Amino acid sequence: MKKSEFKQWSEEMFLTEINYKDFKNDPSKTSKRKINEAISKMNGVLSVLERTIRQNIKLKNETMDGNDKVLWKTTEGKMERIHTRMNSIFELFQKLKSN
Repeated sequence: MKKSEFKQWSEEMFLTEINYKDFKNDPSKTSKRKINEAISKMNGVLSVLERTIRQNIKLKNETMDGNDKVLWKTTEGKMERIHTRMNSIFELFQKLKSN
């Protein structure tokens, strides 16, 4: 059975239990290389996230009728938490980006 893209992505992105000290002191890669690889992974994750959002917008537009209040009532809080987290992540990214 073929795994879904989401399942493959989640397995690839599984973070191993490594602490910052071990990550920092790992001699196999330079700090620049570690940061560059992390940014590349973030870009891939964002691509998957963007595609997932676009697909769900399309699905919502194609299938939802006027009776979608039940869906939004249960997911509104979750969507607000995601929005807050994304803003927080954006601020962290700005710190990484700045010199």
